[in-house]
Amino acid sequence: MFLAIDDLHWADADSVALVSFLCRRMDQVPFGLIASLRPWPGRARDTAAQLMAEDHGSVLRLRPLTEQAAGSLLQARLGRQVPVAVRRRAFELSAGNPLLLEQLAVAMGTGADAPAAEISLAASGQGVLLSRFAGLADA
Repeated sequence: MFLAIDDLHWADADSVALVSFLCRRMDQVPFGLIASLRPWPGRARDTAAQLMAEDHGSVLRLRPLTEQAAGSLLQARLGRQVPVAVRRRAFELSAGNPLLLEQLAVAMGTGADAPAAEISLAASGQGVLLSRFAGLADA
């Protein structure tokens, strides 16, 4: 059996406990598990760290995209060439986070450009996410 879990960080305490239980018994049965999670909320992360400490698994941390990869993603999503300065600004604003790059591409696809250089990473990243997922206006 193979089990894949996405967004384990949102799991409730009982579900995380079940995953922990299964991982501790994987060597007794033909069973595999891959789960993705963010570092917050911390319950799943702490459980994964404990399982690793007990040699019941391993964790692979995804790295941010490189500036070149971020530019390629942006251009692929927009379906056109993007000036180097705009690609660089999008990379700076997203810190290589593919989700933020995708949202910048959505905004840029409607005619907007990458936010101006004076806008901070935190403010623009939050604005991109708020406008996309909460349907809030830029203001």
